[in-house]
Formats: sequence, structure tokens, C-alpha cells
Amino acid sequence: MALSPDDGEGHGAAQRRAVQIFEDPVRHLALAVGAAIGLYSGALLWGAHQGWNAVAAMLAGVVGGLAVEYEASPVVQYAGYLFGLLSATLAVSATSLGVLAYGPWIALGGALFTTWPAVAGLAAADVLSLAFALTEGRSLSPSSLLAPAAALVFLHLGAAQVSREVRARSHLALTDPLTGLANRRLLGWRLAEEVSQARRASGTFALMYIDVQEFREVNARHGYRAGDRALVQIAQILRDTMRGHDVIARTAGDEFAILAPGLGETDAVMVVERIRAAVGRATTLPAPLRLAAGWAIAPRDGTEAADLIETAEASVFEQKLAARSAGPSLPAELMTALWNLPEGAQQLVRLLHTERIELEEHLSHVGQWSMDLSRLVGLDPARQAALAQAALVHDVGKLVVPPALLRKPAPLTRDEETILARHVARGAALLRAVGVDEAVVAIVAAHHERWDGGGYPAGLAGDQIPLEGRILAIADGCDTMTARRPYRKAWTTPEATADLQLESGRQFDPALVSLIIPVLTASR
Repeated sequence: MALSPDDGEGHGAAQRRAVQIFEDPVRHLALAVGAAIGLYSGALLWGAHQGWNAVAAMLAGVVGGLAVEYEASPVVQYAGYLFGLLSATLAVSATSLGVLAYGPWIALGGALFTTWPAVAGLAAADVLSLAFALTEGRSLSPSSLLAPAAALVFLHLGAAQVSREVRARSHLALTDPLTGLANRRLLGWRLAEEVSQARRASGTFALMYIDVQEFREVNARHGYRAGDRALVQIAQILRDTMRGHDVIARTAGDEFAILAPGLGETDAVMVVERIRAAVGRATTLPAPLRLAAGWAIAPRDGTEAADLIETAEASVFEQKLAARSAGPSLPAELMTALWNLPEGAQQLVRLLHTERIELEEHLSHVGQWSMDLSRLVGLDPARQAALAQAALVHDVGKLVVPPALLRKPAPLTRDEETILARHVARGAALLRAVGVDEAVVAIVAAHHERWDGGGYPAGLAGDQIPLEGRILAIADGCDTMTARRPYRKAWTTPEATADLQLESGRQFDPALVSLIIPVLTASR
């Protein structure tokens, strides 16, 4: 029966026996060892930041088991008299937490069935040291052994919970949550291991970096969910292409890395081309995606992880820079027109390609529509060349339009339409400033005029609008109709044809409408 504050004799006996324990060096040491193990284990548990569910399971087992020997333990009785039952139970429970000294090893990946003997041995040593102190070195009572048995069961269950939680958290800490690939931290660890192994065995490996070019535009045009799905699909392509023991990581929003032991430069080139081909064949991606890739080969490009990373990243950057410098991919006819523009105008086209990626295909398509119509109309080569140049630069004024306005996923307000309309005059001014021929500037300035006089910026009507400006206007309209816009899907050929017929004599030159409809029907 537990002592109460009114039981003076019991209080005195408990106090005397407790003092005797601390005066006896052997029993004092035994108690100190048990307490030290418990405190150390508790510190490890706290430092590992484990979930409170696991802690609660362990403490429940200890508290339940120690309640059995509460009557027989004078130290517990005396502490209970001073501080109450809860604090007394927790005080002795702390020493029984010694079993957790082996818990971190479990949490770091040890199989539970292989650690059971060690857990049991450590728990027994801790509890026996405590029991030895409490029983003054005499024989242990069944009640003092029942407590560790109950505690051990709950403690082991708690350790198992810790193990599961740590492994789950470790997985999250070392993998990319979207794609399930390794993250930059895990790649760094594995790269360090591979560097060390390559030094010992004089081996080789490839570190490849892959960048999805202008991926931000995919998010802007198709939404972040579509962008995430594209990244997941690319990650799966990488898994399907690489071997099981290769490390595939997502190192940034649109960047991936591959660590491939045993591969040389020829192998790396083949791997990158297979990945590009697989991405090109993918039919569920929201848009065609281009990859920039670079690699470093150990030990040729370095024997330190930092050197290899720097080489691979520099290789990717050089490839991206070369792609941007080359400008948009164009048919030969339009490429010739681009080369014949002044250098300043060429830079504007490249800037459009880089900063307004959604316009790249638009420029090419408008150029092709314009060339088709110019041949049907019978323009001479000089006027065709001027029209081709105008098609390539007709949207340079959009460089000064806020990108959010161009990508707005809804119809524009009246004020926004006014802002957008200014791009024509600003584009013409930019082209004059860089020395573009005035005939080309005049075509650009007229491509938003309407046949009925309701266009801008000059409000020209009918034949007042230069023929090349009318051709560029209908070419621009055809691509706008048949391409996907941020606020609507692409129109079908019948829908586009119906709109052209509706706008014949209003927005567009009726003669040009009659020429373009057969081309639209045949080419789409």
C-alpha cells in the first residue's frame, strides 16, 4: 500500500531506506547507471525529433509496468510522498527508457528482428541496475521483474513506431515529392560515394544534367497542373531509359540530373539522345518540349564532385546559350529573311524567342501563311522578301507589353485592349530605331488595320491599307484562330473558315479571304 503524508512511520522508513541507497556506493552507482542510460536515451529521442505517438506508446508501457512495483519501492514511495504519484512514476520511468539507447540504431535502418536481442539485453541491464539499487542487493521480487517485462513490450512497440516514422521522414527528406526521384541532397551523397569509389578502383562514371528549356512558358500557357504532369512524365521517361542502379534526381524546378556509373562520353551522348527521342514521341505532354543537356565524365573532367557538377552545368548553359543565339527554328525562306534584317532587328527577334516563347511558333506560322498568300496574289520577289521580314518582326512591340496581359486566361478588358493596341506603334518605332527598311515598317504598322476602317493605329480602310499589310493581317488572324490561346482551345478548320467568311469585308479583304480558305482547308 502506498504511503500517505499522514503516515509518519512509513514516511520515515521510506526516507531512511532511500538515504541508505544513496549512501551505499555500489547501489548508488547502479542507480546512477540506470538513470544515466535513461536520460541519455531520452536526449537521443528528443534530438531525433520523433513523433509524439511513439513517445506516448513508450511512456504508457513504462508507467503501466512501474505501477506494479510502486508498493515495493521505497525510493518511489518517498518521491511519491514529496511530489505526488505522477512525478514519482515519471522519475523512475526515465531510467527504464534506457532501452531507447538502441532505438536510434533501429531508426537508422536496422531490421527489428535482428535488434531484438540487443534491445532486450540493454533493457535488462538497465532495469536490473535499478532493481539492484531498490532491493538493497537482495533477491529480486517478481513484482520488480514484472515491470520491466511490461515496459519492454511497450518500448519495443514504440521503437518500431520510431523506426517507421524515421524511415518515412528520411524518404521525404531525400526524394522529390512530385516525381519521386532523388533530390539534390541524395544526389550529392551518392556522387560523393561514386567519386570515392572511382578513386579506389580507377573507375569512370558520367554525371548528366538535363534542363527543360523555357518550362516556365509551359506553366504560363497551360497551367501549373499541366506543368507538374509534364515533369512527372519526363521523370518516368528517365526511369525507363536508365538502369536500375543509376541515380536519377530532380535538382530544380525544370532540371534533372543522372549519375551513371561506368558510362563514358559516347554512352552519355547516346543516353541523352534516347531521352530526347522519348520526350519527342510523348503524345500526352501539353506542348513540345526541348531539352538542353550536358555532362561531365570522371575522371577526365575532374576527380572532385564540385568540379564535375560545375563542368556538367556549364555544358548545359552553353547549349542553352547556343540555342537562344540561333533564334527560332524557321523554314529556309524565312531564315533568309531573318539574316537580311539589320543586326538590331535580329536581336529583337531573338529576344522575342527568349522572352515571349509563346510567340515563337506564331511568328513562324504567320510567316508561312503570308508567303502562301503572297504567291497566290503574285507579289514580286522584293515585296515577298519585305513581307517575310515584316512577318518575323510584326510583334516586337509586345516586348513592352506586360507578359501577364499576353497570357491572361480570359478575354481582355477595354483598358487592357487599349494597352495591347499600343504594341503596333511601339513596334514600328523600335524597328525604325534599329534601321529596318521603311517598307517593312509600313507593313508592320498596318497589320491591325481593318478593311472596314475600324482598326488601328491609323484607322485606314479598304485599299488605303497596303496590300502586304492586308496579307499580314489575315495571316495573323488565321494563326490566332487555329492555335490554342490562354483563354480558349484552338478552333477547328470549319470554325476558322466560318469566322473568315463572317469577317470578309469587315476585318479582312474579301479577295484575300477567298484565296486563303482553300489553303486553310488543304493545309489543316
